[in-house]
Amino acid sequence: MIELKRFFKKNKFTILIVVIFIVLVIIGASLFQLLVPNTGKAIYGNRLDGKVEVTQTTYDEVVNALKQQTFVVEASTDERGKLINILVTVSDDTSPESAKTLGQIAYNLFTEEQKQYYDFQMIITKNDKEQKSFPIMGYKHPQSADFVWTKDRSNESI
Repeated sequence: MIELKRFFKKNKFTILIVVIFIVLVIIGASLFQLLVPNTGKAIYGNRLDGKVEVTQTTYDEVVNALKQQTFVVEASTDERGKLINILVTVSDDTSPESAKTLGQIAYNLFTEEQKQYYDFQMIITKNDKEQKSFPIMGYKHPQSADFVWTKDRSNESI
């Protein structure tokens, strides 16, 4: 007992610093949990449970089918959660009506299960940025019948 008293008396500053350090670590951890509560959780939460996979082969088939169209200059795909983006650049002499046919061409290459799971978004641009009718965007929700396209701006005055 006397040895313990002597130890505490001799090391009281060291013991005080260790206790303060432990308290600060506990307070810091509590503040971190309060300020950053979602660390380690998925970005999309549980919205992607039961996700339907799309293989890279399917994406390659979509890009190849789009590039077979004579007016398509470039095409690519991008999956973000439950959204599949299809990005297409068409030649400068392409009309919006013919560009909009690309949506159904790409959409038909996905399986029924994929069509029921994903939303599809198609963004069609031209290299000539001066044309008022482009870019156009089409969006297809699993329950909608067809793509919904942005308003035709070719007749608008700016």
